[in-house]
Amino acid sequence: MGTIAKPPIYKVTLAQLLIAVITSALFALVDLVKGYSFLIGCLIQIGGSAYFARLAFRYRGARQVRTMVQAMYLGESGKILLSAVIFAAVFILVKPLSAVLVFAGYIAMAIVHAVLAVNLIKHKMSHFSNRP
Repeated sequence: MGTIAKPPIYKVTLAQLLIAVITSALFALVDLVKGYSFLIGCLIQIGGSAYFARLAFRYRGARQVRTMVQAMYLGESGKILLSAVIFAAVFILVKPLSAVLVFAGYIAMAIVHAVLAVNLIKHKMSHFSNRP
């Protein structure tokens, strides 16, 4: 077991879910189809990222580097495949649907994920730089 702490992936996922639900609710006030279309796109991205994180961050420590890299490749491949399958299922099964808002939700959550991850990294780095 390594001494490196696991990244706070659950914090990022929970923050994304909160932002997705609030934003989707605002869209739903205008039009229910817009609201659930945006939410579906958000959930596709959040689910894929959570799948990747679950696989990629299972292992820690210098002795696990090869296994970690393999898990990251597997996680990213699975994330892409999972997203593609869910997108296809959504476009086949969900009617009516706003395709633009499905993709907008996906892209919005990708941006939110990146911003949250960068902010968490900056916060961790500033914590280490403040040590004597």
